[in-house]
Amino acid sequence: MNVKGIPIKTTIFLEGKNQPGDYSVGAFNPVKQQVMFLNEDEIYFYSIKGVELDQTLTMHWGRSKEDGEPDEEDLDWTYDDYNSTTVVYTGIKGAELGFINTTDSQIELYNIADGFLTRRLNLPEDAAINATFNFAYTNGMFWLFNMEERTWTSYK
Repeated sequence: MNVKGIPIKTTIFLEGKNQPGDYSVGAFNPVKQQVMFLNEDEIYFYSIKGVELDQTLTMHWGRSKEDGEPDEEDLDWTYDDYNSTTVVYTGIKGAELGFINTTDSQIELYNIADGFLTRRLNLPEDAAINATFNFAYTNGMFWLFNMEERTWTSYK
């Protein structure tokens, strides 16, 4: 990058589509040196050292470890209630994965080890919640993009 932070040279690391879905947004896990992608109710983990899938994790949407896995007749949750493209990595122990619950207007944090819910963070009524994209995390803050105003708002 030059002194203004503009890239002056680029290198292609991997060619082609290397995420599980066309619209899956990658998030970086610096601890494991992996890029993660959300695809329906699965998180796909890829090492930054290659194109091979390292592992997958099934998400237990809206369920804590105490709730356990749902029975067939208890499937009142769905990944359709969530931003369908974006996972964020928080680095918070036991709450490493973040998602937007678009139905309940909240950010939900899940344990990266088992995919169970560990925390809920309610958002204000006027928060710009989108069903796809427009969600990020950095420096201890969650960010939502308002597509109408073309602005990012952070929440701590």
